[in-house]
Amino acid sequence: MALTTAFATTARADDYYWPSPEAYAMAHDKKICNTVAETPIAHQIWAIVSIVMSQTNLNYKQTQKAIGYAIKASCPSYFPVFVDYMKQYP
Repeated sequence: MALTTAFATTARADDYYWPSPEAYAMAHDKKICNTVAETPIAHQIWAIVSIVMSQTNLNYKQTQKAIGYAIKASCPSYFPVFVDYMKQYP
């Protein structure tokens, strides 16, 4: 299982503050979807949430909401993976 470091390697100071989870999701939906597609398992989403929380002002629940919003809007075929993630990491 190869969890991605795509989020960890692209942090920028101007990418820290987000007014809402939806704003973050809309700006990063392609990266989120591509990352989930690499390894479509709940733990991959957990890794994304952990990295995003460390790089933004979003808290745990906001980050979960952002990732779920992006997946549901831009790559709904992976939404069942997000649902599985939410069961494992509420």
